[in-house]
Parts: sequence; structure tokens; C-alpha cells
Amino acid sequence: MDTTDDPHSDIVQAYLSGTATEEQMAQFEMRMREDPVFRDLFEAAEAKLHEELETLEPVAPPSGMIDEIVSQIDHGEISPAPVVKIDCIFACGCHRYRFSPCTNAGFGIL
Repeated sequence: MDTTDDPHSDIVQAYLSGTATEEQMAQFEMRMREDPVFRDLFEAAEAKLHEELETLEPVAPPSGMIDEIVSQIDHGEISPAPVVKIDCIFACGCHRYRFSPCTNAGFGIL
């Protein structure tokens, strides 16, 4: 199912990417409870995303990047970002996934 078929597909995409606003989250939760067509849309988008996740290969950071960041933190040039727990965005089978929007690195199994 193409998620663009539904005028509220932006809510599904925002939810799956972890970028949903409070308003979008409220709409998402309400529609999941009350709208079977919306649930189908979400399940199809989730399944497609799961298929795409299976094809991703890990990518190593460029050589020296981690050491440079640690050095900058140690010298007070930059501050480490606060640790923020991102709750599980979705589950497929026995795996739970989360998206890291700040790195655009993709998804990871929790």
C-alpha cells in the first residue's frame, strides 16, 4: 500500500521516523484506535520499513572522527549532547527498532 494514498500519511511517516509532534501523536493514537483503514496504512508502512531495514549495512564513521569528537569534548570545545531515551518506535516480530533522526544514520535494533 502506498502511504501517499491517505491524506494523513504524514502522521504515519512522522510517527515511524520519531519526529511526530504532540498533536500528530494524539491524532495517530486516536486514529489507530478508531480507524481500521488507518491501521492498515500504518501496518503497510511499518512492513515496508521493516523490509528496507533488512537491507541496511552498518557504516563505519570516517577514520579519526570519534577521536576528534572526544578530543573536542575533553578540551571543552564542544559539549556532549544530553542523553535522551527514545522509546521504541515500533516492533516487528521479535525486534524493536528506533530511528536516530539527529544522525540520519538510520535504524537500530534495540
